[in-house]
Amino acid sequence: IQDPEYHATMVANQDVKVSLYQTAAVVTGVYHTRGTYKGKSFEHYGRFTDTWIFQSKGWQCVASHTTLTRK
Repeated sequence: IQDPEYHATMVANQDVKVSLYQTAAVVTGVYHTRGTYKGKSFEHYGRFTDTWIFQSKGWQCVASHTTLTRK
């Protein structure tokens, strides 16, 4: 996302599920993105998993993983 040649026109999450474990949470879901990169259009679908922990200052994402399921 920090790449200046990446231009997302749509980013959406679906089927988001949160599993809580005291001071940790695992979030899973499906994503859909559309836009252009280096002048070429793209449309991606995939799944994601984010792992969060709760510390004194609030929730912090400590790990994130995505898997492209189709282009």
